[in-house]
Amino acid sequence: MNKITDKFFFGLGINSPFGLFTEYSKDWAGRYHAIESGVRTININPSLALRVNDKLSVGFGVNAMYMKAKLTNAVDQALITGGLVTTDGYAEVEGDSWGYGFNFGVIYEFSKDTRAGIAYRSELSQHLQGDLKFDVHPALGANPAFQNREVKANIDLPESLSFSVYHNITERLAIMADITWTNWNTFNEIRIKNMDGSTASVTTTNWKDSYRYSLGLTYSAEKTRYRFGVAYDQTPIPDAEHRTPRIPDESRTWLAAGFGYSFSKNFNLDIGGAYLFVKDPHINKVATPTNENNLRGNLKGTYDANVKILSAQVAWIF
Repeated sequence: MNKITDKFFFGLGINSPFGLFTEYSKDWAGRYHAIESGVRTININPSLALRVNDKLSVGFGVNAMYMKAKLTNAVDQALITGGLVTTDGYAEVEGDSWGYGFNFGVIYEFSKDTRAGIAYRSELSQHLQGDLKFDVHPALGANPAFQNREVKANIDLPESLSFSVYHNITERLAIMADITWTNWNTFNEIRIKNMDGSTASVTTTNWKDSYRYSLGLTYSAEKTRYRFGVAYDQTPIPDAEHRTPRIPDESRTWLAAGFGYSFSKNFNLDIGGAYLFVKDPHINKVATPTNENNLRGNLKGTYDANVKILSAQVAWIF
């Protein structure tokens, strides 16, 4: 944050709020559902803050988010040709877009030791456009369904609302807590359309709202800071039927720790690590002659999941 006046401040944040990458071998059992899935975002977030009085501060920002997505899967040529072609073909779709939204927050200081805040981030719609490409046997190449072409897809990234509290227990020890609601029920499907509006492929997700609960402690010495935290992060995926191998997510519990060192009042180093205990995700995709899994086949199984995170940050305040 840069000070404009005694009451107004300007800030600029650049981050990646949404993203994923999963990759399987080309001969795995679920290759007709997914092989490679990649989503990358860059969010540019300029903001203004106003200190209304000694207790109340408010802020507002706008978001310009770039998204790039790539999805690949195998094509069961044997099923489509009745066994005339026994090798697999492959499909790849790639696209990108810009989307725009806003965020705002309020902080109220009840005393010098206690403050609470509310932060809201709006829904952001992405209208991706790109190309669908096939690598299939010439016997399928004449079929319009397997012709390379331009495609599009709409994705609504969810709004979220957070409530947090910070309290100094002693001069050096502070406790903080946070509850975040994310409106994932806007994410009902991944539908890729041809440019004429017809459907090229669809994956039904039917995600639901999710909540994240966290609790943390910070111990501060003269130049060092020690941080410890625990959180429970609820999955938005409702059941094994709607879990896709592209996003085999489940609810998870975080254990985290961090260390910070201030070389000066303007130059800080922070490192942190977390281990996520993930409930083993179950998947159960059933194919019928009339549903979206018709050409993808059945897929049933269990993932053995855990996550390890290590991060580092250098902050230069000027």
